[in-house]
Amino acid sequence: MKLRIAALALLLAAAIALAVSGAYEALAPERLRATIEGLGPLGPVLFVVAFAVLEPLHFPGLIFLLTAPLVWPLPLAFALSLAGSVGAGVVALVVARWLARDWVQARMPDSFRAWDQRLAEHGFRTVVLIRLVTFLWPEAHWGIGLSSVRVTPAVVGSLVGFAPGIALFTWFGARMTAWFARLPRDTWLALAVVVVGGFAWRRARQAGRAQAAEG
Repeated sequence: MKLRIAALALLLAAAIALAVSGAYEALAPERLRATIEGLGPLGPVLFVVAFAVLEPLHFPGLIFLLTAPLVWPLPLAFALSLAGSVGAGVVALVVARWLARDWVQARMPDSFRAWDQRLAEHGFRTVVLIRLVTFLWPEAHWGIGLSSVRVTPAVVGSLVGFAPGIALFTWFGARMTAWFARLPRDTWLALAVVVVGGFAWRRARQAGRAQAAEG
């Protein structure tokens, strides 16, 4: 419990430092846009590769989704974002299933193991449902990778399940980016405090209930 509290305190301190220092601006879609445009023809390829590799590691996929419409025409932005999203699932599947299965399995919540039978019997439609509900949640990538679902249903199901969300972010991404850009730094700081504080309160409440049950 003490370790979790220390980790949450460290996360809160990092969020505050990020907001106050302005370092978060380096991750803004406008900055990424300038970087991608400077890469020339390699930009789309590196965009998809970066999306696929970084997003399963909890780098916010939202940043990629909001950046693509600022750089390319909407149909191309949709295609590249969809490719990056599916690629993230493929990367997680390869790592979870063939490279580091034990390491990933030890870090997966038990709730995903309950889906394994459904994924084995109804792979395509179950993957579609998971992608529609969890979207780019990294744990969903790893859970599908650990499951018994075959590769083809996993990839095609991800393609179908991701498409509606990707389309929404692609066509409305510019408006969302402009809205986020207008938020003052104090608002970002307050949001960070509220989110981390709410998570800490929830964990503390769960720990209290566990202790009460044991007592």
